[in-house]
Amino acid sequence: MGSTSKIKIFDRLIDPEKPCFVIAEAGINHSGDLDLACALIERAARAGADAVKFQTYKADLVISANAPKAAYQLANTDPGESQLNMARDIGASETLNPEHLVALRPGTGIPPDQFDAIVGHTTAIALSVGHMLRRQDLT
Repeated sequence: MGSTSKIKIFDRLIDPEKPCFVIAEAGINHSGDLDLACALIERAARAGADAVKFQTYKADLVISANAPKAAYQLANTDPGESQLNMARDIGASETLNPEHLVALRPGTGIPPDQFDAIVGHTTAIALSVGHMLRRQDLT
């Protein structure tokens, strides 16, 4: 019988004889919001995850100005807008315009039929791409 690898993550031993170690993928769904990130961690833990993986990025450092959009992005955003501009964050105190607002997850955040009412408001915090906009995010 050959040797098997064992690793330890904090106090959890990982080897072929133990239950698998589950890592939930939160990605950028936290939208830079610590409270939302904590809620994602709590939900992942209740679902049985052992860890949660998050991502952050700066669009200007990872996306070429010439990068094309994927088909799903073309279908859900302005086709004339570049991949880079689509992925840029909205800074604190920036005025929202119609191009900032896209309904990605129906039933969450501010409903699309209320977008016109928030255009022209300024942001109270910096917003990451994909951020679920809430009224408290606006001034």
